[in-house]
Amino acid sequence: MDMELKDYFTNKRIFITGAAGTVGKALAEKVSKYPVEELILFDNNESEVFFLKEKFRDNPKVTVYLGDITDYEKIKKLCRGVDIIFHCAAYKHVILSEYNSFDYVKVNVIGTQNIIECALENNVKVVINTSTDKAVNPTNVMGATKLLGEKLITSANATTYASKTIFSSVRFGNVLG
Repeated sequence: MDMELKDYFTNKRIFITGAAGTVGKALAEKVSKYPVEELILFDNNESEVFFLKEKFRDNPKVTVYLGDITDYEKIKKLCRGVDIIFHCAAYKHVILSEYNSFDYVKVNVIGTQNIIECALENNVKVVINTSTDKAVNPTNVMGATKLLGEKLITSANATTYASKTIFSSVRFGNVLG
């Protein structure tokens, strides 16, 4: 076990959005091995949330919730007392984004804004937004919405002077295809 990460996660309440997706699921599995106070997993995919619940049923520190990142009130409640948010929830399929663009804006942009506002309201210490290589000079709706989400995260650092919340984004290339 990596001692620096162990120290970082020990006795922390961690919230992972998009926990049933590829990145969120891998992150949940890794973080669950550390002595966290609580690991809150959140996703809108009912079947995958069920499987997450089954996977972690013997770990009393893991709680799993079904819900949508666009549900501001639910996100606000789940952020209470949280120390770190890993924001992995997003729509990610380029082809679908081209003819479902409004849905991609709701999830990838407004959903990210919800995370920012709820984190600030609940004094969350760190928010890490996961993004994509498609946000670099985007040529499609998905990349453009992920770039805008990154810009919101960056802007949150620059415009929330009274807050101690640290906002950061990381980019991934195609994960598992």
